[in-house]
Amino acid sequence: MAVDPQLRQQLLELVYEVLPEDDATPLRARIGSEAEIAQAYAEAQTTAAVLASAARLEEPEIRWKRPDSIAPAASPRSVPSVSQKALTRPAAPLRRYWGRMTNWVVGLSAAVLLAISLGGYFFHRGHLADIAADHLRLRVVGPSQLYRGVANRYTMATTSVTGRPVSAQVELALYSPTGDQLMVHKEKTDQDGQLQVVVPADFNLPREARLQILAVHDDKQERVDTRLLVEPVRYRTHLALDRPQYRPGETVRWRSLTVSRFGASIDPALPIRFEIVDSTDMPLPGSALEGTTRHGVGCGEFLLPASLRAGRYVLVARSLDEAFPEVRSGFAVSPEERKLSDGASAATAQPAGAPPATAGHASADLAKLDIRFYPESGELVAGLENRVYFSARDGQGRPAEIRGMVVDSEDHPVAAVETVHAGMGIFSLEPRVGQRYRLSLSSPEGVKELPKLPVVTDGKVILTTGLGVFEPGRPLQFNVRSREEGIPLVAAATSHGVAVGQQALVAKAGANSVEIALDDAVAGVVRLTLYEYRSSPPVPVAERLVYRRPARRLQVRIGDPPQSPVAGGRIRLPVEVSDEEGKPAAAALGVAVDRAAGPPGAAELPSAAAYFLLAEDIDNPAALESTDFFLSDQPKAAVAIDLVLGTEASRRFLKRTSDPKDGSGTQRPALGAPTAPPAVFDNLTDLQQRYRESLESYRANRTRPQNSLTMLSLFGGLGLLLFVTMLAILNIPTGLRLWVPSLSAAVACLVIGAVLMDPERLNTLPPDAIAFASFQAAPAPPAPDVRAVAE
Repeated sequence: MAVDPQLRQQLLELVYEVLPEDDATPLRARIGSEAEIAQAYAEAQTTAAVLASAARLEEPEIRWKRPDSIAPAASPRSVPSVSQKALTRPAAPLRRYWGRMTNWVVGLSAAVLLAISLGGYFFHRGHLADIAADHLRLRVVGPSQLYRGVANRYTMATTSVTGRPVSAQVELALYSPTGDQLMVHKEKTDQDGQLQVVVPADFNLPREARLQILAVHDDKQERVDTRLLVEPVRYRTHLALDRPQYRPGETVRWRSLTVSRFGASIDPALPIRFEIVDSTDMPLPGSALEGTTRHGVGCGEFLLPASLRAGRYVLVARSLDEAFPEVRSGFAVSPEERKLSDGASAATAQPAGAPPATAGHASADLAKLDIRFYPESGELVAGLENRVYFSARDGQGRPAEIRGMVVDSEDHPVAAVETVHAGMGIFSLEPRVGQRYRLSLSSPEGVKELPKLPVVTDGKVILTTGLGVFEPGRPLQFNVRSREEGIPLVAAATSHGVAVGQQALVAKAGANSVEIALDDAVAGVVRLTLYEYRSSPPVPVAERLVYRRPARRLQVRIGDPPQSPVAGGRIRLPVEVSDEEGKPAAAALGVAVDRAAGPPGAAELPSAAAYFLLAEDIDNPAALESTDFFLSDQPKAAVAIDLVLGTEASRRFLKRTSDPKDGSGTQRPALGAPTAPPAVFDNLTDLQQRYRESLESYRANRTRPQNSLTMLSLFGGLGLLLFVTMLAILNIPTGLRLWVPSLSAAVACLVIGAVLMDPERLNTLPPDAIAFASFQAAPAPPAPDVRAVAE
């Protein structure tokens, strides 16, 4: 094995006895055990002897005699030689000694300072964690009022003031106005600090209730105490006539079906009143009829006077106990029976909800196209990708097929436009502030006037669902796109005026996924509304309608009559009803015989199922050209429903309509006032103020030893750095082994010391700790009398 030069140097130092003992001991062991090193050691000894011989001067022996008096300085030749030997030999061990001492001093100093700094850091961090744990955040989101017959869901979130999830014991209790406990539910929030409590649908609620929620973690507690109004079970009614047109002297027959707004349950009996009014809303003498529904069904008939004038008349159904809103269905009276034909006459002859007979045919008058645009969430928001629905109608109100491009003010194309179904379609674009967009058609040609898209707004968020049709039993999943961070939002889902679900979120820039769980009984059109909770009351910022297919279905099969029907006689029809699993099911049936069928191609009348599930929330039910098609499971049906909801659905927060009418002049039932926004209770604003006050108190009341340790950490790192710098200036051995730990320790001590000077820097509130403005629809309960409480 070849001996490297560094080892030979150490062997020479061993010979001259200048090698440190820490290195000499293992080297001697290797000399005794390894032949190569022993040989190299012998060579080093030989080399040292040669060097000593060469340095020795061969001169005669000089005898020194002590002078009687002090002699002058030694000769300049001999003294330097002696002094040179005395200074040169101990130079190496002296430098190594100071190098070792420097390493030890700097290392121990860095370790002590780091221990002091880290100890202070964890000590302060523990105190700050205790301060944060002293402040429990409780956020409650739920319906603003309770609904009978509906599963009312309340979501609780418990965290620390810094946003760390906290598992806390939560108690939700309902009390009657007299103080009787109606319900109590105790459960802990999960590891994410979340808990959902459901007030069962079959729970017997009074007209008013008091809601109390108590959250407890360790010895800290937060409370919510509010009064909630209880909405009674409301109903909706479908009214149908046996014919769309009559002649004077004929009998008008009708049938109504009344079900609850949520779940479509049937009340045993409801008082109802029917009446026929003319175009001036004056009732026809003798047409009023009062009674009660049976299994939700009401019916009646009225013989039109032979002298009745031709015109438009309306059958009105009213609830005598205000259980459902007024419903109207129009019909025509003419001395001569007219066949339904193409054009406007067909529209005037059909009842409410019936579409034009020629829907889907192209119009000859293409120069008067009516093209309208409907941004998905209500507004065209700049800087975000917007989906825009559109519809195209010809001069007679029939669907028109179009194709073209959306262009900006500089005629640059930004989106392709093409109808997909019955004159409706959808496209996407990302508008810019200050731009105006218009439609440029390539087909059909010769259109004179084309509308512009809505004005681009500087809104912050939009709501997008993709295909707005959801399968039964599935939650509503959609996206909220935001232009900025930290917007407190609540997405609310309502079905026929009943709050069925809500979800709170703090929006991040870009896409935010949202999911709302719904009860299995929720089916049909669901209204999604997005509220911003920066202020109270909250501001609606986006809305759209979606459709959820029903989970429960009835299959009705009508068999062949046992005997051939005879004119003027009776006929028996076997009817079988089964549920979605094919099992027999009990049902209340309504059967009608239509003697005046429409012409070939005429659209069918909306059935009660189509009306309750879909048509009730459509501004223009004529857009539903075939109810069987829309309620089917065909993929094209889902696309058609999405287009109809995007173009014909009513957005309440953007457009408030009273006394709506359809194309035939028949008034549709008022859907009532928009549902109140969800109730939100959040103590974060007050909590943050109390947290900052606690930090100030902690910083002001820290003990002198704590402050001394903080100052030592702050200035100790700076002192260590200055010490190493002075060593380098004094030419005392330094290097990476010294500079790296000293610099690391100094920087760590400086940073930790600066943090500990201001404890709030250590635990700054996270950016997503955004406070929701508390909101409740019912007024807050009065404060209790202190004297009464004392008694």
